[in-house]
Amino acid sequence: MFTNLGHAPWAGEDRVEAASSSRSTPADDAGKREPEQPNTRAPVLFSSRRTFSSKSAFFDACKVANLAEYGYTTHQLSSNVTTAVVCCAGRRHERCPMQVAAFLCEDDRWAVDSERCRWAHTHARDDDEVHAQAKAGEQDDAVTGRVQAAEPSRSTARERASEDESDLSDETDGSEELSSEESSGDEYGRSRKAAKARVASSSGEEEDEDSQEDPTDSTSGHVPQLPMPKLPAVGDTFASPEAFEVACVLAVIRVYGYSVSKRSPTDNYCRVQCNYRTTKPGPCPFELIARKNLDTGLWVVCNSARPRIHNHGRNPRLARDSMWLPTVVCETARAALGLAPGKRARDKARRDARARRKADVKQARAQVKKRQRVDVKDENNGLMPPPQRPFAARPPLPHVGSTSTPRTAYSSTPPARSALSSPLTYASTSTASYGRPQAPPAAVYRPPPSHHSPYTPLDPASSTSSAHNPDTPFLADLAAFLSGLDPYLPHLAPLLYAVGITTMADLVVLRQMTPTCRTAMWGEMRRRGGALSSEEEERLERGLAGA
Repeated sequence: MFTNLGHAPWAGEDRVEAASSSRSTPADDAGKREPEQPNTRAPVLFSSRRTFSSKSAFFDACKVANLAEYGYTTHQLSSNVTTAVVCCAGRRHERCPMQVAAFLCEDDRWAVDSERCRWAHTHARDDDEVHAQAKAGEQDDAVTGRVQAAEPSRSTARERASEDESDLSDETDGSEELSSEESSGDEYGRSRKAAKARVASSSGEEEDEDSQEDPTDSTSGHVPQLPMPKLPAVGDTFASPEAFEVACVLAVIRVYGYSVSKRSPTDNYCRVQCNYRTTKPGPCPFELIARKNLDTGLWVVCNSARPRIHNHGRNPRLARDSMWLPTVVCETARAALGLAPGKRARDKARRDARARRKADVKQARAQVKKRQRVDVKDENNGLMPPPQRPFAARPPLPHVGSTSTPRTAYSSTPPARSALSSPLTYASTSTASYGRPQAPPAAVYRPPPSHHSPYTPLDPASSTSSAHNPDTPFLADLAAFLSGLDPYLPHLAPLLYAVGITTMADLVVLRQMTPTCRTAMWGEMRRRGGALSSEEEERLERGLAGA
């Protein structure tokens, strides 16, 4: 009639539903009844307009309020720059959905986010007698040395089901504990092995199966509390949170064989918690809190919502070897214990050494390049440069012609030229305006015509016609320039060449002349007999002005 619950597959389901579904009656054969849901309570801890000064103040207020209202503390579920969420401590074992959320306001205060808050608990309120016995045992610690373990109670609904089904209690005890251990991580989808790896990675503790043994006395439910004379007391001050952590490590690690580490530190808040983590009886509740005094700048040890007790005994390794020590992450504490630097410190030292070597190599290469630049600049190796030789004037040109022929004496007055063949005087003057000294044109020796020489002087008519139609390479450039100014002006190229526009520099001077000077030039061209009409003059002026 009764089914064996030793291998029940409902590790994550409620125990009341499991117990009720395990019994079958004739009435149930006719019609199945729906399982009863446990009663829920929803004590509202804060109103929607409640604000807090900081995130740590929000965490502390939630912990104190939930402990006073329901007997359970709270744990940090998620936290970032703008939001923070805490959950009930019963979520791990009882799958309690209760959570409180807060967000950062514009005035740097934290306000309760009522839309994301869930106040309902799915488990019974923790018994006040357990906390009273724990506090009484803590006061008698110096006399008895043993206190009551403050372990969270199980679900009241499950206890009620076990009382109703007393005939099944002996069979279901083992399955209840087994399923409770297996379902302790169902809320997060984690197994016991994954929980150990997660705790070891977060706290830095590398503990084996021996260190995870449960030292609790199963018959009396008490945990032996070992005296810790060097433990910081309430009111003690420290210069920094690191000094506070070192003092806690030195007080606990030599007595229990487990280290402590900082959890969720802020600028004004530091919480040190024991690193002991197991599925049963759960994480160690031992913690110490220090807050910064803004007036003095010192860190003061304050009261904590949790009692200063451990839910475990001494580490078996420390019991076998008094000099054994667990893994310590804090480098300051390692130095205080006389240990060598840890793996993180060694890796950081190697990275720093590698960075220094790269910086030295880079600096050495820069110095070599700088030295090479100095050597190239100083080619004489610091000696005085050789003196420069004085400028040697060019020797005079040798006498052109035969040595027996006497040198022809030239008069200072130039020979007479025709009106159209002689260039204007402003052309040579404008050429000298560039700042270069203009040397007088060298005299070209022309021997007198002889009877046997084919050279015959030209008549004035032929020289005039050749001046109007010169055959020079610059004439084509001049015609192209005039064609660019106006398509009807290229025929004026010989006339401009005859009046002295014989180089590109003359064209530049012609372009830079004022309209008055150019008008005078056109008049001089007409006076010399050039056929320049008024229309051509206007085209030239318009083209030169727009060039």
